[in-house]
Amino acid sequence: MPRSAFPSTRLPARVRAWFGLTQAELAMFLRVSPATAQHAESGRYRLTAAVHEALQPLAHHLPPPNALPEADPALPPPDAAELAYRRLQCGGQSRRLQRELDRLEAQARYGARWATAAPALLAASPTGSDPAAVRERAWLQAWLAHRARPLTAAEAARVQLLRARLVGLAAELAALAEG
Repeated sequence: MPRSAFPSTRLPARVRAWFGLTQAELAMFLRVSPATAQHAESGRYRLTAAVHEALQPLAHHLPPPNALPEADPALPPPDAAELAYRRLQCGGQSRRLQRELDRLEAQARYGARWATAAPALLAASPTGSDPAAVRERAWLQAWLAHRARPLTAAEAARVQLLRARLVGLAAELAALAEG
């Protein structure tokens, strides 16, 4: 079973981590073999004067070993136009998703209302065996079955997914407004 990795406090490991080097790149920079760089990081290899000297210009740029991480000063300010464009995209997408959600919620509401009214409507419909009454009752039953239809499981899932996406877009819009 492989050992769990933990950050080394040795100078080669700190330089490699701070400057985003792979072990192969560190070895190339130090002009040693990758195995030697790996052993230097782990402490199994004592740094030669040449390796130590090669690390010193970079070591001056390292934070103290136990310093808290700070914001990356190399991160440029965001492109305001790009953020504004994304806000427009999020707003448009939110409006489109909200319309779809409103339509599905209205469909569920109206279906429930028709289902509540259906028994009274059927009770008041003409009864009898004459063809006109039979046709009217059959039509009313078909009409009510169509209008009183509850949302399918897929439609109900879509409602939940739309709500979740709208919450996510609202959070993204709020974060973009801060930036």
